[in-house]
Amino acid sequence: MPRNVRNFWLDAQIDGRASSVETGPAAKDGGFGLSIAQRADGDVRHPVRVTGRNLSTGENHMNIDVDACDGIKILLYDDLTGEYREVTSASIRIVSEW
Repeated sequence: MPRNVRNFWLDAQIDGRASSVETGPAAKDGGFGLSIAQRADGDVRHPVRVTGRNLSTGENHMNIDVDACDGIKILLYDDLTGEYREVTSASIRIVSEW
């Protein structure tokens, strides 16, 4: 991780690459959008979207949205039961003060 991290920083390790992919917004109050594709049933699906935005209130919001597509299941872990259950979509919002 670099010494000067902005409000968001992406660090990805990918098989077959000699180095990781690291980046962040150019501006200190910048944001990002990321879509992760996955092949299922011979087609390319985009089940995962991650967005990060700095709000005028000074809060950083990061949203992780996951949608079930044809050939892709979402299994949500339940801490209380210790089991996974299938859902059609899930959203997580992570909030921090800038």
